[in-house]
Amino acid sequence: MSANWSQMSYRAANLKPDSNWNVIMNRLALAALALALMAPQAFAGACMDDIAKIDKAMEKSKLAADQQQEVLDLREQAVQLCGAGNEQQGLDQTAQAKQILNID
Repeated sequence: MSANWSQMSYRAANLKPDSNWNVIMNRLALAALALALMAPQAFAGACMDDIAKIDKAMEKSKLAADQQQEVLDLREQAVQLCGAGNEQQGLDQTAQAKQILNID
């Protein structure tokens, strides 16, 4: 039985790719995971930056009441969208609000 066991070990060892290949693939997988985890944070940061800009501009704004309400509604939608992971849609909402407020 020991002959069969050693043959199976030899076959299993030969099925494995080169050890350098394993290292490269592990690093590639780790890098891809890191990028995937950082991307939402970058958008979330942009959302929060835009929302802070809107809040600051609203303190000084002299918009009509209906425009103020529209900006507040857009801001709230952006907060909800960004919080739910829909960052691009949230950024679209903040862009509309910033346009009304005439800020960058």
